[in-house]
Amino acid sequence: MERSEVQEEYKWDLRDLFESDEKWEKELSALEKSLEGEYDFQKYKGTLNNKKNILDFFKKEEEFSGRLMRLYMYAALKKDEDMRVAKYAGYVGKTLALNTKLGTLTAFETPELSALDDETLDKFIADPDMAAYDYAFKRIRAQKKYVLSEKEERLLALSQDPLTVSFDAFQMLDNVELPLPEIEFDGKTQPLTHGLYQVIQFSAPREKREEAFKKYYSAYKKILTTLAVTYYGNVKQDMFYQTARGYESCLQM
Repeated sequence: MERSEVQEEYKWDLRDLFESDEKWEKELSALEKSLEGEYDFQKYKGTLNNKKNILDFFKKEEEFSGRLMRLYMYAALKKDEDMRVAKYAGYVGKTLALNTKLGTLTAFETPELSALDDETLDKFIADPDMAAYDYAFKRIRAQKKYVLSEKEERLLALSQDPLTVSFDAFQMLDNVELPLPEIEFDGKTQPLTHGLYQVIQFSAPREKREEAFKKYYSAYKKILTTLAVTYYGNVKQDMFYQTARGYESCLQM
C-alpha cells in the first residue's frame, strides 16, 4: 500500500515538531551556526573541574541535544514514511553529521571529567544540584579505565558516521529492496509486507501462519550473502570500539 492510499487519521502528524520542511531546514541552519555562538562548547575546554562550569556545560549540551533530537525525529519519521524518498534520508544524514560535529567539539568532556578523583565524582553524584546528571557521573566513574585522550576521543567521535553504513545499508535492504512475495489473505492477493506478516502470525490459522512464514523468509534467503555482509559490518563496528577502548570483549563493553 502506498502512503497516499492511507487515510489521514492513520498518519502521524509531525507539525508538533516542524510545520514544514522549510521550517526544519531553517532550524538546522540556525543550530549549525549556533556552534560558533550560543553553543560554543570550545570555551569550556580545560574548565570542567568545578561545579559551576560543569553545570553550565551540561545544561548547554542538553539544550543543544534537545534541539538536535527534534530535528532528527522529524527527519527519521519522514524518512520512514517512504524510504525510497532520498530527500529525507539526506535530512537524517545531515542531523547525524551535526551530531558527529558535536561529538568532536566536546571530545574533551569525558577525558576532563574522568581526570577528577573519585572523591570529587562521588560528591557530584550526591549533590542535589547535580541530580539530573548523577547517572552520567556514575558512568564516568565506572568507565575511567577505558577513557582515552581528547585527541583519541575526537577520532572515535568522527568514526561514528562511517561505521554505521552497514546498518544503514541493512535498513534500505530490509525496507525497500527486500523481494517480498505475495500472499492470499483476507480475501485478496497482496504483498506480504513486514506489517502483514505480523498480522498473519498473530491472527490467522496455523496453516496460513506456516505459509506466511515460509514465504516471508524465502525473501531473506535470496539476499543471504548481502545480509551476512551487513551483519558482519555491525560486528566489526563493535570489535573496533572494544579494541580501541581496551575492553576485554564486546560483552564486557
